[in-house]
Amino acid sequence: MASKGDSLKLTKEQKEALISSPDPINELVDILLANEPQEKREGFKAVLKSAQEKMHEDLAISNSEKIAGSFKLCSFSERNDSMLMWAHYASYHQGFCIEYNLENIPYSDYRRRFLYPTIYSNEMFDATEHLMRGVEDENFNNLHLSLAALVKAQDWEYEKEWRLIFANGILEKEQAYEIGKPKMVYLGAKIKPEDQDTLIKICERRDIPFSKMKAHHSEFKLEPTTIKDAEQHFFKEKA
Repeated sequence: MASKGDSLKLTKEQKEALISSPDPINELVDILLANEPQEKREGFKAVLKSAQEKMHEDLAISNSEKIAGSFKLCSFSERNDSMLMWAHYASYHQGFCIEYNLENIPYSDYRRRFLYPTIYSNEMFDATEHLMRGVEDENFNNLHLSLAALVKAQDWEYEKEWRLIFANGILEKEQAYEIGKPKMVYLGAKIKPEDQDTLIKICERRDIPFSKMKAHHSEFKLEPTTIKDAEQHFFKEKA
């Protein structure tokens, strides 16, 4: 039995074999257990492989949580006419949609610098390459990691989403952010009368144009119109 002070000694050939092996763990087991039966070696390899996979899984989950925690984001959309989005995000047409004009914002503003179109993909984003580049390359631009917050399943492509991303600890916690005066407010087709009255008063006080959504007459989408016109439409609840 080896004493406590003994260290593992490998020959030059064994070291070269480990370095050139596509699976160094298996190679090392074969070296250390060279005198043991093949069945015992394979069992030991299986245990090591299982432990290695669990370690990688735990590390991936931990890194994913750390990356997610370093981002604060706000979602926008190019669309205001999607019936499905009004159902998802506005309590089935009972809410409202706010439109902003971001074209004339100076480049120094975070809203111009950190607002990106969402990338739709059938594959999840793998940050391994970007993390390794950060370790190996001192000139690495860590904005590459913003990609992790931009990839979304292809099924959501119809949303045409944009994301305002505060990465790398720019914002320490979730908080309100000044986005500017709205260009327009769109009331949901089934908005409650009391909510509609409140929003109209706010818009009139702040000189913000508003309209109300109604179903298009021949397409499966919504379109903005006047309050009077919208309330004559079939979306209006019967008394």
